[in-house]
Amino acid sequence: AAALAAEPPTFDVERGVVEAPFTLTLGAEAGHTIWVSRDGGAPDVAYTGPMDVDQSTIVRALSQSADGAVSETATYTYLLLDDVMAQPVLDTRFTQDPVLGPRMADSLLALPTISLVLDGSLSQTEQPVSFEYTEPGGLSLQEDCGVARVGGHSVINYPKTNLRLYFRAAYGAGRLHADFFEDTDPTGAPPLDEHDSLDLRGGAHDSVFYL
Repeated sequence: AAALAAEPPTFDVERGVVEAPFTLTLGAEAGHTIWVSRDGGAPDVAYTGPMDVDQSTIVRALSQSADGAVSETATYTYLLLDDVMAQPVLDTRFTQDPVLGPRMADSLLALPTISLVLDGSLSQTEQPVSFEYTEPGGLSLQEDCGVARVGGHSVINYPKTNLRLYFRAAYGAGRLHADFFEDTDPTGAPPLDEHDSLDLRGGAHDSVFYL
């Protein structure tokens, strides 16, 4: 098997929700070729220079040395704010309201963003996924892991179910090192900053659809 290169390509624009189209530039070690994709699939097109990103896009990239050694794949999801606001599942009475629309847009820019990129659909069977997490002006990370839909009644009858992420050596680093929680805890216990699994709570019981 080919050895991993020292570093995957660099991206000059951070992942997450962005307010306007932009030009993305990738970088790599001297003498390395960068391979990219813009559809969430494996990088398979040679990078030739800066790319215009004018719609919500998943960019994946790896670098390859002259002797064939390749890096890990870097995944960056860019969500254009106008695209998010124009989703047909959103209520236009809010998104197009002159007062509530701008407030909603501001809220999207202030909230953390999570992106899951996988080949296929989410199911109760664990499968490989790229997990991205971005806090505006703060923490930004990406890790390859496993994902599966979990829960009871809601898995079958509710469209937005809980998801569990599994950080295993078979996918990547084996553990996720990230400080998601406050530095202090009411019980006095120190907050966890490394994880072998995480639950993404769908909020089934808190939804209007539950009734």
